[in-house]
Amino acid sequence: MSPALARERMPIVIVFTIGSLLTSLGCEQLDGRNRNRAANRMFKDSNFATALGEYEKAVKAVDDPIIHYNLGLTYSKVYRVGVGEDKLVRLQREGSETCSRVPGVSFAKADVCTKEGDAKFSDCTDLKIPAAGAALKGNAATAKLGAALETRDLATAATELTKIEANLDCDQKKAFGAKLDEVHALLAGACPSSYKCESINLCSIENNKLNDLATTHFQSWLKGNPTDDDTKKLVTQLWIDSGQFPKAIAFWEEALKAKPDSPDIIGVLAGINLKAGDWRKSIDWFQKVAGLAKDNANKIAAFQFIGNVAWGKLSSKSLTPAQTIELADLGIGALGHVIEIEPKSPKAFGLMGSIFNFRAMAHGSSIAWNIDRATARDLQLNSCVLNDEAKKANCPCKVLQVGCPPPPPAPVVPPPVKEVPVTPTPTEAPPPPPQPTTPTPPTPVIPEKKPC
Repeated sequence: MSPALARERMPIVIVFTIGSLLTSLGCEQLDGRNRNRAANRMFKDSNFATALGEYEKAVKAVDDPIIHYNLGLTYSKVYRVGVGEDKLVRLQREGSETCSRVPGVSFAKADVCTKEGDAKFSDCTDLKIPAAGAALKGNAATAKLGAALETRDLATAATELTKIEANLDCDQKKAFGAKLDEVHALLAGACPSSYKCESINLCSIENNKLNDLATTHFQSWLKGNPTDDDTKKLVTQLWIDSGQFPKAIAFWEEALKAKPDSPDIIGVLAGINLKAGDWRKSIDWFQKVAGLAKDNANKIAAFQFIGNVAWGKLSSKSLTPAQTIELADLGIGALGHVIEIEPKSPKAFGLMGSIFNFRAMAHGSSIAWNIDRATARDLQLNSCVLNDEAKKANCPCKVLQVGCPPPPPAPVVPPPVKEVPVTPTPTEAPPPPPQPTTPTPPTPVIPEKKPC
């Protein structure tokens, strides 16, 4: 082929190559969006572990923030709160899209209950039951139980087990006790009738990795949607549930840099620090909220929160005397601001009285103890008198009844007059003749069955 002809064909080859590439990219994006829709249906049916594989493949084809959000939400559904961050969570059978697409999985064989469309994969004991039955068939006392177990007739096995345990004497309990306990465990671990116990290879992932994957994908969504407060709350809750308080605090401190005077962000930081156990930092943040408040209602709410934090921590009785006095002073100071703004607040007086009581106990027997106890009684009396209900009926304040309005006297109602019917006195009759007595048979003595 001449060079001139080659040059003429070169643009055609380049155009064809670019067209093929665009077609390939278009097919990948179409496949990604189709997988996202399929995963949405699985999510709707609560098949979260199965949906993960489809979402992961979809996001590789189409790096769309919506798919990142879907992945974050699905990982958060598979994540298990309160079961231990290092616990392995089973996802799917080996060879599934989920096992091949989710990063950081490990594989292991396990006896689990299986059912079409279900991914719980709970442990099962069904496969061990026949062998346990065969071991019990050799003894006459447990032969029927062994036969029922060997044929997996679990209902009959449970009945026979109850009969055997009711008739065993002490020596038999010593001989068969361990084996019968094993049967109990095997029956308790059997799958429900709609499930099947299988020994299969499963992929699993550590619980904390599920949490990290969820927050990572949520943050990918937030990069393009920074005003989505609901997703920010989801991310924060995931960090709190997994005890990753530093990450949650760092996230919101970064948000505070953009809005330094935002009471909402400062309030979130106060709440996170309180959950993390740092009550000093939590109170510092709420003092800033009170300082930024533009009306009395918000100021009162912030100072009241400080009082509630102080009371809650003091009531746990987990602080040293020095910490108790420090926290009590912070709570008393905050509630003092509430009373300055709203001098007829029974709640503030009552809460302050309770905090003075906690502070008195930290002093021990001393003049300070007497002063704090007396102050607490005065404050609780003020709370009692200010309470509308106390003005109408009995005073609910049990510390000091002096000054509480007395209850109204009960109306005096005369007792009803009862008419006693006059009955004639019967004439005396001769006594009846004595009846013959029959001897009572002795009660048989049943020997008491002593426990083994």
